[in-house]
Amino acid sequence: MTTKGHRSQLARPWYISLTAVWQDDAENLQKLNALVASVRVPRHHLLIPENCRHCTVVAIMKINGHPVGTENMRDFARRIFEPIRSNSGLVNGLTAEFKFFTARAYEVRCFDNGTVVQFTCDQHLEEFRRHARTFLDAPVSLSVKGHTNSEAGRSFREERGVELVESMLYDPSKNFGTKAFGSIARSPCRSDDSTERWCESLTGVELKFKKIHFLVSDEMLSNPRNSEEDALIE
Repeated sequence: MTTKGHRSQLARPWYISLTAVWQDDAENLQKLNALVASVRVPRHHLLIPENCRHCTVVAIMKINGHPVGTENMRDFARRIFEPIRSNSGLVNGLTAEFKFFTARAYEVRCFDNGTVVQFTCDQHLEEFRRHARTFLDAPVSLSVKGHTNSEAGRSFREERGVELVESMLYDPSKNFGTKAFGSIARSPCRSDDSTERWCESLTGVELKFKKIHFLVSDEMLSNPRNSEEDALIE
């Protein structure tokens, strides 16, 4: 079987990230939800629950699967996340650099693999991202190397054609500048790519974020935000 065939069998990845949860700005949440309620979401896209909608502040790691016969995705994601979130020096450093920021929704974009709201944010977001990449670089690199170089990691790469775990810290579309996005719907099919189908302008809604979440997201970008999968940065 080809590598392409291997990839097509993969489920959607899970993620570890720093996110700004829309629900945290209760004052403006309903305005934004009302604005996006009229968006023409493709039939094959599944809506993300309103309480899970968020903007990606820093995408940290992508988890493409779990070792065969050992864990499910949730348990494996927790095992990866725990050493990072329990790193008090890291969490304290992120907390010290985080500042309140504002995100203005300005357009909706529809891709084959998802429908997203695009935001433009103030300068505090760009500054925080720069510091976060510095703080996260060493622990993320250590985690990725440990899992990809393990026997399970090598086996996964050989069987599936992708790495078990990947760093996203230096993804230019997610972790640099003042732009951010938040998915409102997601294709369940990993084979759907990022081909853009349409774009519409939005006006008049801002969200204000006084805290962000250090968390695990599942394959449909649902964030349960329980004690094992969430840490607040505020």
